[in-house]
Amino acid sequence: MIRDRREQDLGPLGDVLAALALPAAAASPEERLAHLVGREVELAWVFDQAPVTVVPTGHVVGHVALQRPPRAPADLNGPDEVLEVVQLFVAPGPHQHGIARFLLTEVVAHVRRLGATPVLDLRENVSLNRQLVERRGFVPLGGPSGAEKRFAHR
Repeated sequence: MIRDRREQDLGPLGDVLAALALPAAAASPEERLAHLVGREVELAWVFDQAPVTVVPTGHVVGHVALQRPPRAPADLNGPDEVLEVVQLFVAPGPHQHGIARFLLTEVVAHVRRLGATPVLDLRENVSLNRQLVERRGFVPLGGPSGAEKRFAHR
């Protein structure tokens, strides 16, 4: 189930980051914690592998957050507000790709309900890849060179 991130989720999320060797320069649990809470976000959700949706178990295996970028991407035309999908990561395991898809689908739906345009950078969201985001309605920002890392949802 997806739910709001709680303080007690930070330890398990730090373990997931360690399993993913993220962030690259973080050598300690404190540095991983700083990576999670060191930015201002609009919301932060976790994927909790609870067997039912009523009681969170604390078995947190995924994370996604939204933040307001300092400025909208220049390539994005239109009056929509922009919210950036950041820190989407999922623990390695047999269901990691499905959980990543689920988190992305839910966060995009949330942003759209707010009347905003979701954008993302693949360098910020290690559990995503170009093929997945394009299948979910994202288009590259910055031209057709094939090396784009920033995408906007259309």
